[in-house]
Amino acid sequence: MTISVIHVDQDYFEATLSYSITTKHKIKVTNEAHLKYSGGAISKSQLVTKALLFLLRRESNASILEEFKIEEIENFFPEFKNFGRMDWVDLTV
Repeated sequence: MTISVIHVDQDYFEATLSYSITTKHKIKVTNEAHLKYSGGAISKSQLVTKALLFLLRRESNASILEEFKIEEIENFFPEFKNFGRMDWVDLTV
């Protein structure tokens, strides 16, 4: 699995996920969402990468929406609200 994240502008990122197939995703991360999920401990780009890893533990890359706001992950996986406190996620990476 390869994850490539490109910072497009202040709030938008483009991610390419390559596994058995390659998918592309556009993710919006506002400053408020960045603080909510990381406490500012990591960059927005790192947050996007870790959020994608979170999603990939639950679904295939083909099932991940092509475009979404990072907060929308909670609509599908309510445990995402505790993302920053999850043991398996090292927010310092």
